[in-house]
Amino acid sequence: MNDHPTTTPDIWALLIGVDCYMPATIPDLPRYGNLGGCVNDILLMDAFLRERRNVPAAHIKKLTATVPASGPKHEPQEPPERQPTKANIIAALQALFGDV
Repeated sequence: MNDHPTTTPDIWALLIGVDCYMPATIPDLPRYGNLGGCVNDILLMDAFLRERRNVPAAHIKKLTATVPASGPKHEPQEPPERQPTKANIIAALQALFGDV
């Protein structure tokens, strides 16, 4: 059995990792604390897909919210277009559906 196919063009992925939770903008919603490891998990999955399954990088979309090393701990360090917001997730899924 071949664990390393030459290419797997039929695999597409949307990977979402949220370590940094923004403050709630709707009153009475719970405030969640930041997590650790979620972004790292999708980076490991990205590496697995590319290196072990030979999925082209263009077939993998990542949206992440990383807790910054310094500065406010309630704002992700990624630029807004790479954050896992509702709008970005919907847009990424729509793009994924178009590609698939």
